Amino acid sequence: MQTLLSDLSEAERGSIVNLTPSENRLSPRAAALLGSDLANRYHFGSDSNGTDEFPAGARAARLVEAGRTALAELSQSQFVNTRPVSGMSAMHLVLYAMARRGPGMILYVEEASGGHYATGEIIKMVGGIPVPIRYDEYGVFDVRSALSSLDPRLVVGVYLDVQNTVVEPRYTEATKELRSRGVDAWVHVDCSHTLGLILGGAHSRPAVDGPLSFGGSTHKTFPGPHKGCIMTSDGGVNKDLGAAQPYILSSHHLAAEASLALSALEFQCYGVEYAARVLDCSRSLASALDVRGVAVESAPPGCVESHQVWVGPDASFANSWFEVADVLASAGIFLNVQRSLPRLGGPSLRLGTAEMALLGATAESMTIVADMISSVSRGDLGAVSMDSLKRLRGSFGAPLWDGVPVE
Repeated sequence: MQTLLSDLSEAERGSIVNLTPSENRLSPRAAALLGSDLANRYHFGSDSNGTDEFPAGARAARLVEAGRTALAELSQSQFVNTRPVSGMSAMHLVLYAMARRGPGMILYVEEASGGHYATGEIIKMVGGIPVPIRYDEYGVFDVRSALSSLDPRLVVGVYLDVQNTVVEPRYTEATKELRSRGVDAWVHVDCSHTLGLILGGAHSRPAVDGPLSFGGSTHKTFPGPHKGCIMTSDGGVNKDLGAAQPYILSSHHLAAEASLALSALEFQCYGVEYAARVLDCSRSLASALDVRGVAVESAPPGCVESHQVWVGPDASFANSWFEVADVLASAGIFLNVQRSLPRLGGPSLRLGTAEMALLGATAESMTIVADMISSVSRGDLGAVSMDSLKRLRGSFGAPLWDGVPVE
């Protein structure tokens, strides 16, 4: 058993550096809750008679409620649901609740242009008719084409989800166009990848007249545990989510919900600084790569608006991105290689800066990473060693959670 656990020791000590955009890091306080006794408990609250059938979990009630209040304040929403156990769980719940509003079409973002691979299939599973929307490199949703031959009255829901993007998605513009074209249905923005940027004020909060909700997973740009959340100020949407929830969710993983609550309270202290730092790190990394002849995908050129930095395939390099990633991983520095990013036509780097920004990364840190990627891609395998990780971590400042008061 000790041998099996030894591979985790470096990560447990927090010494690795991770540039995967769909991952982040918990603060030590929030991480500790995942291993607490709450992991063994339920908490569904009291019934109409004031009786709690699972009293051992009730100890977490105040913390969980404080976390929901924090998320409500951060998102400027009246209702916050933290029951989903993941982003996919939240997706199931929203799409099922939409489909229960009546038979009809649900618009969603096609996988080929950046949407989640599962959305269309789940829409069919819950009884809806999936209608794809194209999302372009400028962050625009092609609502006009999707609705060109449809009766907008037959649309029961719109699910705007983008998991691959280097620009800020234009959610509000899309919802305004939907309304102008006669779509009065519930619009949900799945901002799993950019939730931390929205709650930290670096991206605009989705806003439009009519039924609207947003949320997603809580462990990408939002530095929380693997959970999901849904936020809305629409009473009808909140009611429909509550009615659908018993058929999609049972246990909501109380330890993770408590960890999410604490993460939200911490985020209130540093979220604005963090979100701005994420974008600064992305721009620094993109610039450093470009200077070294590693072409970064952006539209328009030089525009970097998210936690993701993409580099497409380049046949002139001595090593593929998979080989580059393997070399850096041997030193504890982890890159993300994707086989099918929109428009790039082959295995490409999808680098994320959120976790590094949270841990105190600087412009110097991004330059060090760019140096290693550039050198190894051109065949200089000696450019990366165990000393590289030490040098990179030495360029970091303090983790942002260090400034959070513990009172």
